[in-house]
Amino acid sequence: DEMFDTFSTLREVKKDLVIEDNIYLPPPIRESVQLSFRHTPRLFKTPLRQSTKKREEEFIIKNRSKLRDNALLVDTDVSNVDPLWLTTKGDEFYQRGDIGSAINAYSEALNADGRMVETLLARAGCYLDLREADPCIADCMAALKLSDSIETRFETDEARLLFQKKLLTTLGMAFCMKTEHDKALELFHSVLQLDKNDHDAPRNIRYLETLMEVADLKAKADKNFSMGSLEEAKENYSKAEKLDPGHIQVLMNRSAVCLAMQDSAACSTDCNSALDLLSKGKPKSDSSACALANILHPTPCTKRKWQVILLCRRSAAKRLSNDLRGALADLELAKGITSNDDDVAVKSIAKDIENLKAKLNSIKTQDTK
Repeated sequence: DEMFDTFSTLREVKKDLVIEDNIYLPPPIRESVQLSFRHTPRLFKTPLRQSTKKREEEFIIKNRSKLRDNALLVDTDVSNVDPLWLTTKGDEFYQRGDIGSAINAYSEALNADGRMVETLLARAGCYLDLREADPCIADCMAALKLSDSIETRFETDEARLLFQKKLLTTLGMAFCMKTEHDKALELFHSVLQLDKNDHDAPRNIRYLETLMEVADLKAKADKNFSMGSLEEAKENYSKAEKLDPGHIQVLMNRSAVCLAMQDSAACSTDCNSALDLLSKGKPKSDSSACALANILHPTPCTKRKWQVILLCRRSAAKRLSNDLRGALADLELAKGITSNDDDVAVKSIAKDIENLKAKLNSIKTQDTK
């Protein structure tokens, strides 16, 4: 019935367009109109695709501080996200080892809600991994000031206790990096007061107490060395080495004393021991080493710098014992490790290599004659 009514209507319309002579008149020409269409504005110059949406959101999170004033972010979903979602993204970045992006995500979450103590602690942990003590301490202190949030934010006493212990431990480690050992020791003891059954705090305390003794002996030895008292300096370094055989800086400094005393064998031995410790890297998490030892282990940049110093020093010791080929091999190793940014070190090592090669060629020429 509906279809019949439609055809009837069309016939009526057609009759209006037909004149008496059965001439069909078309409808009048419509006026032309110019229309313009605009695509939805986007931060990215590529079409919106579901497959790339996650990557685009991660890019925005990583660079939000630089894109904050970009007008194209005003109406996007990512610009007004839940701080909990940003914290989760920060956790994902951290798990992937992208510490910088994790810090950016945590910072944006804290800009939205500055009372998120878990996010403050997470960002402090990132700074601790980067060996940036001052911002780590600032975040931990900010979290400690939000004591009311700590009390109300956790559903169980166990979760609250775990957070408090982690917060105090992180703060203590940051103070250790600044060599403020007394403050760190007090914080580790505070962890034990919260939980007498904690496993990590006693190990951190024992390690720190040993470290404080070693630091005192090392300071005395450094003073002896600077004043030219080589025997006393070596004795104090040896006492420190007995307390902590894995203390790389003690071994490095004692090797310098041995070199100054013209004891090439002892210098080479200390250099070898320090280089072996550096090559092993951080103690494994499942080993007997405490978490504090892992944090105080040198960063890759510092490790590379120490390796260059030790190789150059061992090269000097080998030259004392007339092992010129061994000295040259150490210098070439040092040159390979040296960063290209350290132009002075590269040029100095290259000059020493050139002098050694010239000396070896001179000896070879004399032997031929």
